[in-house]
Amino acid sequence: MSPVRAASFARIALGHVTRPYPHKADHVMAAETDGYSLQQMHPIFFGSYDWHSCVHGYWLLARIRQLYPELPEASAIDALFADAFTSDKVEAERAYLDRPAARTFERPYGWAWLLMLHGLVTVLRRSPERFKLAAGDRRDDQAY
Repeated sequence: MSPVRAASFARIALGHVTRPYPHKADHVMAAETDGYSLQQMHPIFFGSYDWHSCVHGYWLLARIRQLYPELPEASAIDALFADAFTSDKVEAERAYLDRPAARTFERPYGWAWLLMLHGLVTVLRRSPERFKLAAGDRRDDQAY
């Protein structure tokens, strides 16, 4: 892939991972109190058309950041990840997945993309280049 194409993909993904609508929510409500806004349910992965598309949009950005570190979009990717992957937001995403009514949420497709994203970000955080992606105050194995 050329750097021009990678930059185009990065701009597209940067434009949709934080755009909440239109959105197809896959939310099982077990009680009247289970109605939440998108950003309450998913403070990181609320964008794109649905949850798993947002997760793999973040993966795409992390992969582009890894393969094309000199792109002008790199700083926007770093800023997005720094804002998105805070301990509080990660904990809220984890709590959503821990709900009994969410046992089958995005299974298995979204789970696979979440694992891919986690693996790539873990590698990037440990790399000698010291990418800024998802730097937080938690250990790598505690992300989800």
